[in-house]
Amino acid sequence: MKTLLRKRTVTSCTSNHAHKDVMTAPKKAQMKLWPLVITMFFLVCGGAYGIEESISASGPGMALMLIILVPLLSALPTGLMMAELSTALPLVGGYYVWVKKGLGPVWGFLVTWWTWISSWIDNAIYPILFAEYTCYLLSRVLGISGVEGNAFLRFSLAMVAIWPIAIMNIRGTKCSGKFSIVMACFVFVPFIVISILGFNKIFNEGIPVWQPVIPEGRSFFGSLGIGLYVMMWNYLGWDGISTIGDEVHDPQRTYPKAIFGAILLVTLTYLIPVTACLAYNRDPGMWKPGFFTDIALHAGGTLLALIMSAGALFSALGQLNAGILSDSRVPFILAHEGYLPETLKKIHPQYGTPVNSILCSAVTCSLFSLCSFQNLIIAGVTLSMFALSIKFLALIALRVKMPHLHRPFKIPGGIFGVILVSLLPTSLMIVGIASMWQDVAFQQALLVSFGAIVTGPVCYKILKRTFHTKELSDKNLESVPVPDC
Repeated sequence: MKTLLRKRTVTSCTSNHAHKDVMTAPKKAQMKLWPLVITMFFLVCGGAYGIEESISASGPGMALMLIILVPLLSALPTGLMMAELSTALPLVGGYYVWVKKGLGPVWGFLVTWWTWISSWIDNAIYPILFAEYTCYLLSRVLGISGVEGNAFLRFSLAMVAIWPIAIMNIRGTKCSGKFSIVMACFVFVPFIVISILGFNKIFNEGIPVWQPVIPEGRSFFGSLGIGLYVMMWNYLGWDGISTIGDEVHDPQRTYPKAIFGAILLVTLTYLIPVTACLAYNRDPGMWKPGFFTDIALHAGGTLLALIMSAGALFSALGQLNAGILSDSRVPFILAHEGYLPETLKKIHPQYGTPVNSILCSAVTCSLFSLCSFQNLIIAGVTLSMFALSIKFLALIALRVKMPHLHRPFKIPGGIFGVILVSLLPTSLMIVGIASMWQDVAFQQALLVSFGAIVTGPVCYKILKRTFHTKELSDKNLESVPVPDC
């Protein structure tokens, strides 16, 4: 299948048996290395905010171990897959095109549908965090009463986060990339300060920050399960950036550098501040969303607490921006493939962005922001990991079906190396489910995610019958307009 963009020959992708329809985006206004790194950073992380739940769920020692192990077992394999496929097929639609070419159009739709639904859940977490941190700032730092527990205020704050970000995304990826860099500066400053103070305290007082390993009264596997789920959520999202592959400058060179740079940046962003802050409080029960502000207040006074709270707000906005940027391309692609209404194909006349698809993502994000934080994490992680396992199957299938496809970056070890890389994240998800299986709340959230999986085949039949008269041909796809930046 040719890509959903204007045809352009790429000399670096040609060989005797190369895939001849690999194309890249127009030269104007493309996202370059550092904006891409920071966009990935926000798509996955956005600072240590949100990781507090892993300390309360699994304990300091277990959380520190998971911060190190999860990127090795999940983020790095996903990054390797991304580096190989995004450089071999740097196309608008990203993983949709990979899975369609590797496993066929039905699986292409299903994995894209599941990923899209998980994005509704995941993106809703960020305006919730924005509202939580704003209320925390108003109540705990500024002393304003009547804020905590006000559901209407929280929903209103979530809307304040969502819709300006949606409007900015309509203006294009270049604008979004610059916004991400500005947000990153605000996020890093308070954590750099508190990390210096915390490590100074650790070295001077010899504090064993890894103790207790698990919370008192909790079993090892119970602590592992929920902590693993929270940590997997904190490391999910690497494949999402593939949907704008057509809007990245020199993707064959830029993607691998950005992916591995972002993985290292995200891991250190979690590990260093969490270790430093454990010097001030190792009670798992105290580690709730907003607790970094309490530590900042204790370590550096009101000014540092204000800066930390402001950083949390910028972090949530940066993550929401990256999420809408990535996920809004999904309905645009499905509409062009004939699975969704024609109106989602609309391109903004001035900015060249898929305006109705962006608005669609903002609406779903608004609706899901009414849900609870922990249930969103469990359902979102399960659905995302399930979809990710299918993308790894596509990686294996493409190695078998298209062995001569030019791959500027290639996972070492041949087919066995690819299989090993594919098994690691799936095994991690199985361990997480097995560890949490006895928890009633977990079972309920798991049912939600399984229900979302079932909607895939059902919606495929309904949507194809409603909007999809016949499979689009490669020739027709050549004329599909590309969302500009």
